[in-house]
Amino acid sequence: MRKIKRGDIVLVAMAVSSMLMQGSANSQARDATPDRGLSSAAGAPQNWSAGGRDVGGTYYSPLKLINPGNIGQLGFAWQQVLDGKRGQEATPIVIDGVIYTSGSWGYMYALNAVTGDLLWRYDPKPAYQAARNPCCDLVNRGVAVWRGRVYGASVDGRLHAVDAATGRKIWEADTIANHSLPYSITGAPQIAGDVVVIGNSGSDMGQGGVRGYVSAYDLRSGAFKWRFYIVPPNVGAAYENPELALADSTWDHHRPPQYKGGGTAWDGFAYDPGLKLVYFGTANAAPYDSRLLGPTHNDALYTASIIALHSDTGRMAWYYQTTPDDHWDYDATQKMILTDLTTDGAHRAVLMQASKNGFFYVLDRATGQLLSANNYTYVNWAKGVDLKTGRPSTTLDSDWSGSPKVIYPSWAGGHTWNPMSYSPATGLVYIPVLEAGSVWVDMLHNGGSVKYANGVFTANTIIVDDSYVAEDLKPLFGVLPPLQSVRSAHPGADVREALRAWDPIKQQIQWEQVTSAGVRGYDGGVMSTASNLVFQGRGNGDLVVYGGGYRRNLESRADRKPHHGRSDDLCRQ
Repeated sequence: MRKIKRGDIVLVAMAVSSMLMQGSANSQARDATPDRGLSSAAGAPQNWSAGGRDVGGTYYSPLKLINPGNIGQLGFAWQQVLDGKRGQEATPIVIDGVIYTSGSWGYMYALNAVTGDLLWRYDPKPAYQAARNPCCDLVNRGVAVWRGRVYGASVDGRLHAVDAATGRKIWEADTIANHSLPYSITGAPQIAGDVVVIGNSGSDMGQGGVRGYVSAYDLRSGAFKWRFYIVPPNVGAAYENPELALADSTWDHHRPPQYKGGGTAWDGFAYDPGLKLVYFGTANAAPYDSRLLGPTHNDALYTASIIALHSDTGRMAWYYQTTPDDHWDYDATQKMILTDLTTDGAHRAVLMQASKNGFFYVLDRATGQLLSANNYTYVNWAKGVDLKTGRPSTTLDSDWSGSPKVIYPSWAGGHTWNPMSYSPATGLVYIPVLEAGSVWVDMLHNGGSVKYANGVFTANTIIVDDSYVAEDLKPLFGVLPPLQSVRSAHPGADVREALRAWDPIKQQIQWEQVTSAGVRGYDGGVMSTASNLVFQGRGNGDLVVYGGGYRRNLESRADRKPHHGRSDDLCRQ
C-alpha cells in the first residue's frame, strides 16, 4: 500500500482491478440526493447506508465480487487527504456512488467513490477552545444520511444537518446543556424514527467530569424533542426524568457537588425500527475512584450500562448494567449489533456487545433480559456473570483501594470503539481485541505525589508494556510492583492485540489471529463479507484480509480448539 506521511488524515480506497462496486459507479452524477438511508440497505447491497451498513449495525457486506479467488488483485485506487493531522475514527457512508464521511473537529465531506474527487466540504466552524475537552484527541466517528440530508456533530457539541447534494447547512442545534463543563461530542448521530439522537463525552475530563445525557431533535426542522439524563443531579436537585429516582438510590447521598457523575454516551448507538427503541451504552462514573463520592459502594446507575429508550418519548424501556460500581473505566459504549439468534431452542431478537470489561453480552433487545455473558479475552476483575441476577462476581484482584493491583482488561478495555462485525453466513462475530493489563493505584495513599496526573485524566492507572519501570514511576505513583511481579498475573506478552472470531451461541473463540505483541498497535475496525472474507485495518497502515471460517465446518468439530497463527491471512496491502 502507498505509504502515508505520518500525521495526515487520509481516506483510502482499495479496488479489485477496475471493479469498485456492484452497480452503477456513475449514479452519483445523476442522483446525489437519494431519498433513502437505512431503508436502502437491503434493496441496494452496493450501498453502505449507515455506520454498520444495515439497521443491525453488523458491518457485514452481502457483496461477493471481491472473493478469495481474486483477493490477490486488491490494490490501491485513490486517496483523499482530509483536514488536519489529528485522529480519524469515522466509518464512511456510501450511497449511490457518493461517500459521506467526517473528520477531526466534525468537518463533513462528500466524495466521488470512484475517483475520490471532493464534491463538497462542510466546515462546522467549531469553537476552538473545545480542543481542550475531548478524549481521546479531536476525533469524530461519522455521520448519518437520511432522505437527502447528512447529519453530523462538531466537537463543540453542535448537531448539524446539511444538504447531501451541496453541503449547504439546513439547520444546526446546540446540544450542550452547560458550557461551563468540559463537554464535547466525538460520536456519530443515530437516526431513530422521526428524530436524530446524539450523546456527548467528557466523563474523563477535569477533576469532576460532566453529567451524561442523550438528546433528540426533529429530523426535518432540528427542533428539540426530548432529553434523557443518565446520572442523577446534585443531591437535593429535581429530577429531569423520572428514571433518575431509581438511579439516585444507587449513589452515595453525601457525594460532593463538584463530581458530576459521568456516564456519557459517546459511542455505541443502535435503533430497532420495529420496536421503536433506540439503544446506547454509557461510560464510566466520574470520578473513577468511587470513594471520593462517599463511603458507600453502590451501583451508580446508569453508568457502565446499556439503555433502551422509546424513540418517540425518550422514556426508558429497560436498562442493563454491565459493570456495577465501576472503578476500572469499563465503559459500556462499545458498538452494538442487532440480529436474531436461536438460543436454548428459542428464536430471539437480540442485542450483542463485546464490552470493554472483557465480557461478550447477548441481551433480548425487547426486554433487556441477559441471555449469555462469557469472557472473550482474559479477565481477572470478575470470575463471571450470574445469568439470573446479571451481576458480575468480582474478585479480590479487582480491589485496588488498599494496594496496587494488576487488573485485566486494562482501562483501555478488551474491546473499545473500533467496530466488530457479525457475519450471518458464518454465525461468527469478529472482534478486534486488546489483551492488556493495567496497574491501578491510589497515588496519594500509596506514597505518590499527586491525585490527578496530566495525560491520564482522573485515572490512577498505568498500562503494563515494555516501558513500565516501577522505580521510574515511583515519584508520581508511589511504590509499584516490579515488572516481573506484574507479568506473573498473566504470563505472555504484556500487551497483545488479536482479531478473534467469536461464536455468540457457543460463547467461545473459534479462531484467533495475533496482530501485535509487546506493544499496542491501535488496530482499526472489522468488516466481513458474503464471500467469506474478513477485512481489518491495522494501526500501522496495513489492510489485512482473512478467511472467515464457516459455522457448518465448525459445528462438526465441537471440540475444536481456538486457532492461533496466520494460516488464514490471505492478503496484506
